[in-house]
Amino acid sequence: VLSKAFSSMAKGLRPSGFEKAGKYKLHRSLDGVAWVLELQKSRDTTKTDIRYVINYGVLAPALFTGDDPCSAILSDCHWQSRVSGEDRREIWFHVSPSTTVEQVTATLEEAIAKQVLPDLSAFRSEADLVQFWLEGKNRGLTAKQRWVGLGRLLAKLGRPDEVRRVLAEIESTEKDDWQRRLSR
Repeated sequence: VLSKAFSSMAKGLRPSGFEKAGKYKLHRSLDGVAWVLELQKSRDTTKTDIRYVINYGVLAPALFTGDDPCSAILSDCHWQSRVSGEDRREIWFHVSPSTTVEQVTATLEEAIAKQVLPDLSAFRSEADLVQFWLEGKNRGLTAKQRWVGLGRLLAKLGRPDEVRRVLAEIESTEKDDWQRRLSR
């Protein structure tokens, strides 16, 4: 049921530029970034009781270390999220034996339309990702990963003054971090 619903939903997203890139993965290339959408089954899933979450992220191909950005998985992304409720807690969806393909497709389409696409729309270029990181945000990354990615992207975008500032902040942050560790 989940596989059929995912395929049906994927067909509906094709006009928006998404391509199926795996059993439960979609990929969309934009101008300088790529969007990744994946379904992750719970380890408690059985053949008759399926639980899954919708994960999605933004990949900066300039920072991708693999061969082909289309092969990227969520953990390769430079910004990540999961479909969540108003309380910001992730939502695990349930498929029981009585759930129809149409019901699962409708659930997927609603979650993607209400949360996934609006969230991803904030990242249409590398510059959008840079701006997000410059604001001190690092959803789905450690602070260090954010700093390193930010420095590399700024360098690629030809913004040397900002690269120097980022390097100075990294050095300051690392120094403060080590001083805190040593004073314990």
